[in-house]
Amino acid sequence: MSILEKKVIYFMSVVEEGSFSAAAKKHYVSQANLSKQIHALENELGIELFNRSGYRPVINDAGKFFYENLLDIRSKEAEVYDGINKFIPGSIKVGFTGVFENHELIEVIRAFRNYHDGNEIELNRYDFDGCVSALLDDQVDLSFGLETIFKKYKDIKYDVLHGYDICFICTKNHPYASHKSLTIDDIKDEELVILSKKFSQDYYNDFMESCKRDGYKPNVKKEVDNFDELISTVCLGEASAIGGINYMQESELVGIPIKDTNHNPNYVVAYKKDKFSSSSNLFLKYVKDYFRTL
Repeated sequence: MSILEKKVIYFMSVVEEGSFSAAAKKHYVSQANLSKQIHALENELGIELFNRSGYRPVINDAGKFFYENLLDIRSKEAEVYDGINKFIPGSIKVGFTGVFENHELIEVIRAFRNYHDGNEIELNRYDFDGCVSALLDDQVDLSFGLETIFKKYKDIKYDVLHGYDICFICTKNHPYASHKSLTIDDIKDEELVILSKKFSQDYYNDFMESCKRDGYKPNVKKEVDNFDELISTVCLGEASAIGGINYMQESELVGIPIKDTNHNPNYVVAYKKDKFSSSSNLFLKYVKDYFRTL
């Protein structure tokens, strides 16, 4: 839905896409039909918006003036719809990958429910790959997780909410436990527990590539299939881990920041580019605003 007439939207698309043919493809109409709509718009305005003396039409000064003012109208239109959406109750399906790495999500949902009482949020927990599949298959409206699992999919768009402070995670009786920070040389020979390919091939590849860029091959003692098992292994003193301090909840463990590492995962909210409900858009905007305040 748009307040702007179809022929005005077509005009803006011609300017933004760079040609009549590209704009026609964008709107799935024939070029002849789109050109007819543009001519009708020019007749209503009483002035041509394009210079047609050359090989292809080029926007003229009147067209530029008209387009620039239409941008303000379109922006205001978006504000109006965002505002009215808060009065429309809806169901929002959210995918996430676990409590350890998503504890912020619980807080933002609580805050959103207090402000938008009529919107129902359905939480669905998946492994990393399942979180992506659920989004691609339209089983959820939005997914929360690490950037690395979403970035290779062209149909998915995501917004970075924050980065993680990467730490060497160990027990309190580990020799490094009292250190304020560690270098790559300090940790390169330490026995590690890491998340396996079964947990997520993309996450595993990203982890190994980050170690390679840091200049070492990790000394992997154990591979596990989920976060809970990773944390349990560290708690038992079987091995240490590399990860974000943000999802480490166990009081028996400490996280020491690692200096100058290529391990730099971002926490993101992801969604399909071509399918987004008004309720989901309202929640997305609230989430982004919420994380800006942290």
